[in-house]
Amino acid sequence: MVVGFSSNDEAYAVSKITAARAVTGNGRPLEVTRRDDPLGYVALKPPSGAALLFVDMDYGFYARDAAGKFKAGRKSALPGSVFGLQAIKQNLTVLGPWEGALRPRGKGLEIVPLESPLALQRGDSLKVQVLLDGSPLPGVRLWEDFVSNDALLSPETDKSGITRVRLAADTLNVIALEYDQKVSADPDRDIYRHFSTLSFSLNHPEPD
Repeated sequence: MVVGFSSNDEAYAVSKITAARAVTGNGRPLEVTRRDDPLGYVALKPPSGAALLFVDMDYGFYARDAAGKFKAGRKSALPGSVFGLQAIKQNLTVLGPWEGALRPRGKGLEIVPLESPLALQRGDSLKVQVLLDGSPLPGVRLWEDFVSNDALLSPETDKSGITRVRLAADTLNVIALEYDQKVSADPDRDIYRHFSTLSFSLNHPEPD
């Protein structure tokens, strides 16, 4: 599972992870074991047979003043604030193959693989669909190699939210997108700042 804008493995408030669930290849739900470390880490262990792991994170509210400085907190509670957001992060980790079409969750920002990436190799392209609250999101470009080279971008998604992403890594691949969703008539949110990742490890046998 990879979220955030750093290659460093940094501590975080464990309460930010709000949900974690896994399913088998035929969609049967499985219980995910969660262990919170007091140093600021969460260990998530899906059981044997899990094909997909879904994780939701709520990074909370932030407000910006007229000078452009952000502070953690709600816009309505911080005097002088002119802009507010809530940061939401989602991750889908592919652990194994699944049957049929992958069913979207229908909430938040989703990067949905339209084919299994596990049979692919570095340099191949993966067909994905980007959805926002269940609807296609056109005109966005995804980071193809978020961990190692965030200058690599996919072609824009089409009217159906579909594009192809070139796989840049031999093993761990992380595809990512950040998107600001406008909110109206809310005292604390002018936008939801969504950040979504799709991660998986390719089978890369070591040479003899």
